[in-house]
Amino acid sequence: MIKGYWRFNGNSNDASGNNNNGTDTDIAYSQANGRLNQGARFNGSTSVIQTPFISMTSGTISLWSKNPKNKNSELIVFNQNTLNSNNYLQIMLLPDGRLFIYHPTLIDTTFNGVFDANKWTHILITQTGSSISVYRDAKFISSYSTSVWASSVTSANQICIGALKRSTQIYDQNNDSMDEVIIDNTVWTPAKIKNEYSQVKGHMAIL
Repeated sequence: MIKGYWRFNGNSNDASGNNNNGTDTDIAYSQANGRLNQGARFNGSTSVIQTPFISMTSGTISLWSKNPKNKNSELIVFNQNTLNSNNYLQIMLLPDGRLFIYHPTLIDTTFNGVFDANKWTHILITQTGSSISVYRDAKFISSYSTSVWASSVTSANQICIGALKRSTQIYDQNNDSMDEVIIDNTVWTPAKIKNEYSQVKGHMAIL
């Protein structure tokens, strides 16, 4: 079941029907910034979207990103808004094209070849009970043995899209465009992953 779906068509409202609407700070919405219709542009310094927390012990994160590949760029952070908490989970792009997933005690690993500079890329992450897997444009990259979701993505803190915001401090701000962000508490099959990728890519070919 989809728990949050932010299409970024002029705002960060939740299209899943679960009312997990975001609160925007310095986000530019336009078709030029979107993969499907409009998308969100993050300015690399003050931009962030904060949403209500979504608890998940397994599931899927799907999003489209267009990154200039010039700095660390936060995608999504769970459990981040307590300043001194060590129970948070970061999902970040690194300047060399890797995806970085970090928790202070549970996971610190990277996945190679996840994106190219200034090119729309579909990034998808699944978490089962025992491992986390990463896909680029519906193609499997690799897996890592961890139960990080079950251990950390379970509190009532907010989710941040596009930055790590702890109290009033913002870190690793995104400097890219993002679109079609989905958080689902089911683990998508390879067929569903390919279908999601093909649907959005197909719409763009028609426009």
